[in-house]
Amino acid sequence: MIEGVTLETFRGDYEALESIVREFPNAALYHNNLAWLAARSARRLDDALRHAQRAVELMPDHAGHLDTLAEVHFQRGARDEALRLEKRALELDPDSKTFQLQLERFEKG
Repeated sequence: MIEGVTLETFRGDYEALESIVREFPNAALYHNNLAWLAARSARRLDDALRHAQRAVELMPDHAGHLDTLAEVHFQRGARDEALRLEKRALELDPDSKTFQLQLERFEKG
């Protein structure tokens, strides 16, 4: 979870990103960023799932977007799906220390 993020800060950041997503609905990056903010803040996880899935739909072989979708699933308690997605992200970017650490965190549960 993102340390020190108040509900007020989260809401402001979320609303700003949500506005950008509405303006650019086919921009995977913005869907991904919105999903990451929500997942790492452990807030609005249903919306995070929808946005992460959209990012992956738009760019299915983007390791970073798969990592975000994995994080959302992990935050929602779907550990097996998080592991599957993180392994796929690592297949696409095997040298990523970030993805390796994520996988270890998901494995520990």
